[in-house]
Amino acid sequence: MIPAHTSIKRSDVNRLIGEAMELMRGSNYPVPSWFYWTKEDWDKAGKEYAEIPAAIMGWDITDFGSGDFWNEGLLCFNISNGSKTDERYPKVFSIRICFMIPGQISPPHWHKSKMEELINYTDKTFGSHVWYANQNGQRDRYNDVEVEVSGRRYKVKPGGFVELKPHESYTMYPGIIHGPDESWTPANVPEDQRHICGFIIEIGSKIDDLNDNLYLDEQHRWAVNIIDDEAPKYYLVHEYPALK
Repeated sequence: MIPAHTSIKRSDVNRLIGEAMELMRGSNYPVPSWFYWTKEDWDKAGKEYAEIPAAIMGWDITDFGSGDFWNEGLLCFNISNGSKTDERYPKVFSIRICFMIPGQISPPHWHKSKMEELINYTDKTFGSHVWYANQNGQRDRYNDVEVEVSGRRYKVKPGGFVELKPHESYTMYPGIIHGPDESWTPANVPEDQRHICGFIIEIGSKIDDLNDNLYLDEQHRWAVNIIDDEAPKYYLVHEYPALK
């Protein structure tokens, strides 16, 4: 059963995206110019930018249907992706920035077809518990899991913790259940400090969150309910206007 929503305010969405922009300005990681676009910039955009909404690129926020974004949710920005429905945009790869918020996790999930490489661009060590998915799509509690961290292959017990130090990368193959636990949670940060504190880069196969994100519990990828206590400053991936 999906919990009742506590929602997130539009003012918090605006603030978090603004913080993410400031973080990226101070980093050495390149982002496209439209990463910094406001709602007004998009309202003037022409059809030459049609690939962005068609391939679900841009700002994305979710609470996975938890009704508790601050503890179970995700803010990310899709830099590149291919479309599953529009053959004009056939990219088979994707690049995504996932922004870390203290105390926040993503629920355990796996992919049938997507392969992804997670690169730690923070100054903290984090990681994820892993299992193989069994034929019922649940945790295989019997078989060791082969993992790959920065080119090193080794095995961990079912539910073993894969540690990712700063600048290390973890290759996540299809069929491996990962998360949540310490996956997105920096140590020793009070829960009331709800600010963007770092980011990781996800490079992988085409993003198809609606069909290829498989959860152990009932989850909804875009279930977050936003309370518009102020006007939006930025468009999310499902809010783009018609291009001119």
